[in-house]
Amino acid sequence: METILDDLRAAVYQKGETVFCESVGEYTLPDYLPEIRKLLRIETKLLPTGQFMGNGKAEFTGSTVHTLLYSDENGKLSSAVLNGDYRFAVPLTAENEIQIMAESRIDRVSHRLSGPRRIGIRTAIVSDVRFVVDECVSMAQAENSDYSYENLTGRCTVSDLYRIVCEDLHYSDSYRFDAARADAVRPIASDASVFMKDCRPQADGVYCAGEIWVKLLYGIGEGENELTDVLWRKIPFDTVVPFEKALDYAVINGKCTALDASVSDDGLGSCEVLFDLQLALEGEGGVNREVSFVKDMYAHGAACRAEARELSAFRFLGALTQNFSVSGSSAENPVAGARAVDCAVTVLPLTLEREDGKIRAIGEAKAEAILLYPAFEAESARYERAEFLFPIRMELDGKQFSENAQYRCHAEFLGGQLRIDGENLRVDGEVALTLSALEEEKISVLTAVEPIGTDTAANESRECIIVAYPDSGETLWSVAKRYQTDLAALATRNRIPERFIGEPDAPSSIDGVTSIIIA
Repeated sequence: METILDDLRAAVYQKGETVFCESVGEYTLPDYLPEIRKLLRIETKLLPTGQFMGNGKAEFTGSTVHTLLYSDENGKLSSAVLNGDYRFAVPLTAENEIQIMAESRIDRVSHRLSGPRRIGIRTAIVSDVRFVVDECVSMAQAENSDYSYENLTGRCTVSDLYRIVCEDLHYSDSYRFDAARADAVRPIASDASVFMKDCRPQADGVYCAGEIWVKLLYGIGEGENELTDVLWRKIPFDTVVPFEKALDYAVINGKCTALDASVSDDGLGSCEVLFDLQLALEGEGGVNREVSFVKDMYAHGAACRAEARELSAFRFLGALTQNFSVSGSSAENPVAGARAVDCAVTVLPLTLEREDGKIRAIGEAKAEAILLYPAFEAESARYERAEFLFPIRMELDGKQFSENAQYRCHAEFLGGQLRIDGENLRVDGEVALTLSALEEEKISVLTAVEPIGTDTAANESRECIIVAYPDSGETLWSVAKRYQTDLAALATRNRIPERFIGEPDAPSSIDGVTSIIIA
């Protein structure tokens, strides 16, 4: 027994809502870019969001980056980069939010060409919003009464979550083209993905290390003899993201926000491609700590009524990160005589399964390929688009986590190659998978206690235990033992079937029972 807590504060994770919004833009290509004759692919990515809390709501803003790959009026492969934005707001569920986070992803992208330089792009975006609130439980009514109260407290481990964002990391790299002049190498489009190999807190922040997978789509040669090809580079990186709190854990993913590729002569008959990259790191870190909460209440000298509230407390268990080799092919697109040029792969939402300690991520990936059909007799060379789905299956060892663990999944295609296998297309590449493991604990917290009636004389001889809120998995026997009360009387008082008195430790004895009257 201990004195009643005046206030109980615990950082508690609460899953918010799923928000749907759109980014809509009408764009006009500038005159220095070639006209669009055939649109082959649109690659869209979301940059990290900014957020503002005020006036009872949380507002999120972000940017979209669209890379258009198309064949121009000369039949060459060209590209254009267009920028848009999106925003959405969610109401705050209480005044005590201390953190709010949103994970946004692209659902689909549609377009409409209204001219050789005019295009409209509509991006559907899905955002999962999560809150971390500072729960306050006040027992003032009980403290200010004329009666004597004692309470039973419970303890649980919760995670205080903090958003981590670092948006200005610069890296550079170069690649040498031997025996090629700078004017013979034409960068068409470039992009990069980030694979986080290591992410751990230290004294001055969060140490992050991994690889940047850079892709350059370029043309080499002149005129009709220009050959389109793809260059892949892996650039190692490491950095420390400053953070003012000492964290127990951190889970961070990286994203390339800007990439510039330029070609320069070396004066010796060769040229060099220079890559200038800007990265953003975004994720969350936290501190696991134990908190106590008011679970049950004894009242001496009066009959009382109690109010309770159920909270979801989440504890972070850890994260698993690994990259996997994936491959798939299409049997529906005859590609006889074509040459594989480039491919973009999108990992669709995955389903997680758990069996024998293994965690399996199962789903599909969508490949969007560009093919080049060479000139034949009177026909000119042309570029065509092909699209196909292929299954992916990845497996991680999750034996270190409890069976009640819940997982959040982040998967991204890092890079790979497109090739022609017979008359079918085939893509081989690697996918980075990150799983964050959380364990949920439902706790019932007493929020208010007040006496029933004011007749002190009539209640002087009474000592009543108001109500108990059993934990998940408790049995009738464990509740009776904890409060040292008669088992049969406890079952009768709470209308629990007599058959459970003979086997009071059966888990089903109080299944679905949220509260038990003790006396």
